Amino acid sequence: VYSPTSPTFGQSGFLFSYKVADPGVGIVGPRAAVNVPGRFTMFWGIRGPYVIRSPEYPAKYIGARIETFVSGIDKNYQNGIVAAYWPNINSVVFDVPYGSSQSTNNYAVCYNIERDAFTIFPGSSAKRFAFASAVTIKDSDGTNQLFMGTYAGHVMKMGGAINDDGEGFDAEMWTGYLGSPDAQKLWKRLSVRAELGSRKQFTAKARFYGANTEQSQALAGGSAGDPFGTFIFGVSAFTGLSLGQLAGDIYGDPSEYVQIGIIHSQNEAARLHGLTVHFERTDQWGKSAA
Repeated sequence: VYSPTSPTFGQSGFLFSYKVADPGVGIVGPRAAVNVPGRFTMFWGIRGPYVIRSPEYPAKYIGARIETFVSGIDKNYQNGIVAAYWPNINSVVFDVPYGSSQSTNNYAVCYNIERDAFTIFPGSSAKRFAFASAVTIKDSDGTNQLFMGTYAGHVMKMGGAINDDGEGFDAEMWTGYLGSPDAQKLWKRLSVRAELGSRKQFTAKARFYGANTEQSQALAGGSAGDPFGTFIFGVSAFTGLSLGQLAGDIYGDPSEYVQIGIIHSQNEAARLHGLTVHFERTDQWGKSAA
């Protein structure tokens, strides 16, 4: 708060006053605070991460779950901690100097806004998560993206690739339990609707309620299939179209419910539009969709 005072001859001065924060709440470094639009402000304090949800309420400490990790951060270099909003993964990321005598940032602490969960990310053995600056900006496609600056002066776009240090990583999705409690069903078939403009390979897993077994089924198809006239035969979509359907068997023990997981290990982008599970019950067919 700047308060103008009565200036003396030849001078014009201001008195500076401020409100003292609660002990242990103050921001460690000038770059360790970030505003998540429409949600809250988050910063890295003396003890770890804090959240301020509105000016009327004090900062709330939320780092109790990661105190073991925070205790390993070199306190002498906390003024270099970087904070940024990572919209692609609904998270706030802090880049911190972890380890004894670690003078530069090398680990990421990610806080998922929707799940209220922390993830500690070290990067790879070949390249640590080492960034000296970060900013969220609107990219050329109109989306908000996180860009981070390395200690070597390079600018990196975060979350825009499908591999880490040259290695592809798996994407995994699980439905809730599909079905109804009225009777057990013999689950028969699975149909997955996906973008198949290029060939895709999925692994579908089925978990049957009340059973200890898990069935696995390989699903593959796409525009690299066998041509048959103007159609792609036996695998996926029509020629020239990207949306298609992959089908597989999921025979297992009868159960009231089934849970389906789709795992994509291919080093290529994939998009799912939904799935349908077919079942048999009292000589009649039905289906449950997600």
